[in-house]
Amino acid sequence: MLPVPVRSALLRRVDALKRLHRLGVIRTNGPLAGQFGEGVAARYLGLRLVGNTVQKGHDAVDGAGKTFQIKARVMSGKRANTGFGFRRPIHHFDFLIGVLVSPTSEVLAIIRVPYAAVRRHARRNRQSNSVRWTPGTRRAPWVEVLYSDHKTVAARPRRA
Repeated sequence: MLPVPVRSALLRRVDALKRLHRLGVIRTNGPLAGQFGEGVAARYLGLRLVGNTVQKGHDAVDGAGKTFQIKARVMSGKRANTGFGFRRPIHHFDFLIGVLVSPTSEVLAIIRVPYAAVRRHARRNRQSNSVRWTPGTRRAPWVEVLYSDHKTVAARPRRA
C-alpha cells in the first residue's frame, strides 16, 4: 500500500492528465513533454496535427501542405544545452519545430529549422542523429526563433 501523500499526489496527476486530454493538449499516454510541445506548436503556428501519433517523418501539416516534425525539450533555461534527436534515417519533413519548455511548463522558446539545415547540422552516433542546441545555436543563421520568453518574435512563421 502506498503512503497516503504519495497516493494522493498520483491521483492528482491522473486527474490532471485526463483534463489535459479533454482540452486537447495531449493525445495519448505517451511522454508528456513531447505531447505538450506538439499541442503548443500546433496552436501557436496554426498547424493540424496528423491523426497517427507515431507518423514517420512529421507530426503536423500547415494549410499549404508543409510538414513539421515537432520536438520538445524540458530545460532549466534557454542557456542550457540539449539535442533534438532523430532515428536514422531522418525521414523527410519541411521544418523542425523545437519547443523549449521549463520544468514548470513555461514555454521558453519555439524555433524553426528547415529540413536541409537539420540534415547538414545533425551529428551521427550509432543509433541516431542529433541536432545540438546550445546558447550559440540560437543565433545561427539556419535557426528562426518564432517565440521567446513570452514575447512574440514573429506572429507567424515566414513563408519558406
